[in-house]
Amino acid sequence: MGLEVNENDIQELVEEHDQDLTTDKLMDPHHEQLQEVMQEILSAEEEEEKKRMEEPLTSNEIREMCKMWETVQNFVAKHHPNKAVSE
Repeated sequence: MGLEVNENDIQELVEEHDQDLTTDKLMDPHHEQLQEVMQEILSAEEEEEKKRMEEPLTSNEIREMCKMWETVQNFVAKHHPNKAVSE
């Protein structure tokens, strides 16, 4: 094969591997991976929310909301300190 290794090659290899890795350098790939996973999760949640918002409300859901609104109105009319504002 004819590979020749000289003292300069060995010294260069030792210098490249002589540097200690810091915790930050070791954590960089972990942080990148975590960011990718978080982005995927957020994208999936946004897509789910978009689908949910596009679904039309049923008449039963609208009826329930109206009942709840009526309950809130009655509560405010009964308990608001300024009766003129609540009516």
